[in-house]
Amino acid sequence: MQTVLATPARVAGQMAVAIAVTVLVAVVALVAIARVDWPAYNSSNQLHALTTVGQVGCLAGLLACGMLWRRQRQAIARLGAVTLLAAFSVVTLAMPLGATKLYLFGISVDQQFRTEYLTRLTDSPALHDMTYIGLPPFYPPGWFWIGGRLADLTGTPAWEMFKPWSIISIAIGIVLAFVLWANLIRFEYALVVSTATAAATLAYSPAEPYAAIIAVLLPPVFVLAWSGLRAGPRGGRQAAVVGVGVFLGVAALFYTLLLAYAAFTLTIMAALLALAHRRWNPLLRLLTIAGISGLIALIGWGPYLLAAARGTPDTREHAEPVRLEPLVDSILESIRPSVAEKGIDLQVRVDREAQWSIAPGSARIITRNIIENAADYTGRGGRISIEADRRGRLIVSNAPVSITPEHAGRVFEPFWRASRTPAENGHRGLGLSVVAAQCECCGLRCAAEATDAGAFVITIEPAAD
Repeated sequence: MQTVLATPARVAGQMAVAIAVTVLVAVVALVAIARVDWPAYNSSNQLHALTTVGQVGCLAGLLACGMLWRRQRQAIARLGAVTLLAAFSVVTLAMPLGATKLYLFGISVDQQFRTEYLTRLTDSPALHDMTYIGLPPFYPPGWFWIGGRLADLTGTPAWEMFKPWSIISIAIGIVLAFVLWANLIRFEYALVVSTATAAATLAYSPAEPYAAIIAVLLPPVFVLAWSGLRAGPRGGRQAAVVGVGVFLGVAALFYTLLLAYAAFTLTIMAALLALAHRRWNPLLRLLTIAGISGLIALIGWGPYLLAAARGTPDTREHAEPVRLEPLVDSILESIRPSVAEKGIDLQVRVDREAQWSIAPGSARIITRNIIENAADYTGRGGRISIEADRRGRLIVSNAPVSITPEHAGRVFEPFWRASRTPAENGHRGLGLSVVAAQCECCGLRCAAEATDAGAFVITIEPAAD
């Protein structure tokens, strides 16, 4: 195995050059693709064909780079590998999206909040929550902040910058992984591993670009970390420890889940090395990594931690009087079509004075779950009764159901299937367990019973003082 530890400046220089080459390749490709009026309909194979041609050409070029390395043309091989890996990434993502300014999945589902976050940090470099101005960010801002600054610098609308920034950043992550691999193992092996991980990343993680960047770098960083953690008491390799610490800090600013995964893996590594060699050095190096990464993480997480420590602003929902009549009516609007289609007799008697002193969000979760549960489990021609008195006692009953009296209490257990009939085979999950948890937190008491006549009754009422 080679080492990047004795030459950190050289590796940093290679990374800088790789980033510059990647940005140049990506920008030229994106501009060229945008100049063509591509067919914007699925039945055209033109974009698919050009994407395939580009991918095959890049793979053939990477094979040629490996052969050039064998012929001692090392500088050309390195530059060619970086260029072609960047081109492979760009052509795979940019060519199929050539007919649109939107990125994968447009502005829908998760891409909606990502576009929102990018827009927020385009408007201002100050760290803010993606939705609420004045609140510190709870979602890692790193990728969005850089993209927002690029959008502001180039005068590009944030929604339009999402696509090029996603493509460029993924390509940068792929070439940085190659640079690390090439300094850890033989060039030919690094080329194969980097190409394989690039293909996997582009196949499985392109919709979440900031996660893809961290994920593609994890394998070489783990190898680097192992080398740094296992160094002897007088060994050098401080560069490996510092490099891994910097990577974890960046991961904290990009994707918290992958940070947790990486930290867990490094902890296992350090513990195994400490036990195997009977010395504390691996654990001390792990603490150094944690310290470096923690300081970097504070760039993004500091404002949130300060606000949380001060308790300002207080964003929690607070208890307030919630009338049950309009709440029940709004929930019934969504289930009336399915209830009518099944021919269910729906009876509603809710006192106008019925109310709970509870957070409005919790009230909706509780009420929606028990009413929708009744609608799901009631068979054709059945009956659902919803009653609430002025003391705040809510009773929801439905019949017929196949729940026996001895099993009624188990409906609040997570993932327990109350009914064994094939028609209701899919109705198992967290719904009623969430109701029980919410009631416990909000000062309500919930109970369930099944009658011998085949009715199932859930009662929610304020707990006695």
